[in-house]
Amino acid sequence: MKKYLFIALLMLSTTFYAADKTEPSKLDDVLATVVEKGLALAEKTGTFVIKQAPELIQEFYQWHMYKDIFYISIGVLMIILGLVLSFKLAKYIDENDFFNSPPPAIVFLIGVFGGFAILSTNLYDLIFLYTAPKLYLIEYFIK
Repeated sequence: MKKYLFIALLMLSTTFYAADKTEPSKLDDVLATVVEKGLALAEKTGTFVIKQAPELIQEFYQWHMYKDIFYISIGVLMIILGLVLSFKLAKYIDENDFFNSPPPAIVFLIGVFGGFAILSTNLYDLIFLYTAPKLYLIEYFIK
């Protein structure tokens, strides 16, 4: 496909270079030739996409599913690390002063709430992808 795109761009650049040195009647002929070749290229590309569509869509769904699972695991890991580290840091601080001391509170807030945000958004995407794959595809390409 990249080869066809390169050929089309090369033809267009050659056409514009040749158009400066030709008469208006020749320009129409050259443009008609470029349009015909462009249409043929578009037809070949469309045929390729139609033949490969099921495999392309499967790869698209798999990629987004694995990406969401990866981010869900990062979110869970952030929640666990945020809880563990904040409670380990809290051992060194007075029990009554847990949320008033910056280190444990910041670790807790970033770890737990940040991890929850990552977890919930990617879990939503994963559920949406699993339950309504066609709608997911439409919404993805509308964005």
